[in-house]
Amino acid sequence: PSASHHNGWRRRLRSVVCATPFLQTNKRSTLQRTLDALVRFWPLHLLAALLGDLLRLLPLAIRSWVLRNAGTTTGMAPHAAYITSTDMLRSSMVLNYVGMGHSEFDDLAAVDAAARWAPVVEKQADVDVSFMFATSDHWGPTWQRDELRDAMPRPRFATFDIDKKHGIKHDFPTSEFGSRFFAKKVAEEVGRALAATAHPIK
Repeated sequence: PSASHHNGWRRRLRSVVCATPFLQTNKRSTLQRTLDALVRFWPLHLLAALLGDLLRLLPLAIRSWVLRNAGTTTGMAPHAAYITSTDMLRSSMVLNYVGMGHSEFDDLAAVDAAARWAPVVEKQADVDVSFMFATSDHWGPTWQRDELRDAMPRPRFATFDIDKKHGIKHDFPTSEFGSRFFAKKVAEEVGRALAATAHPIK
């Protein structure tokens, strides 16, 4: 895009909401350390893709039962569970998201999220920034939230602890409750930012 185009939308930007952000690897999580090790072993990529194709040979009802009882689709909305039980099991899809996980772990392994993002956020003084963390989310744990909060103390920085009893995690878009909950919270944050701005969007 041209510089004028960039400056045009940049002047209109008022609010950024980061929901369950994955900003750096969580070395305190046993699960995440295990996943990190697994995605670095290339033969497992092919094995996971093969397993996906083998599962797709099963009738959909049995396939759905296996994934639900394995905890893969537990709590998902029906349409999300259906997509996971069908398209997401294709070997090409499996290789894509396992490879994506590998690259994410590589890129974020040595990152200090607070040191990396605090200067960026503070530089955008006219943009309201909010972070939302789920208490049960190992991808964006609350200790990272605390580090970010300490590094970005300006008043328009906010964090949210999501009610753990609802089991909201990093994959909140896959559940009806999680989607509606975050949509409401994001709308509230954007509305607050627009109401507080001294330069309304024209």
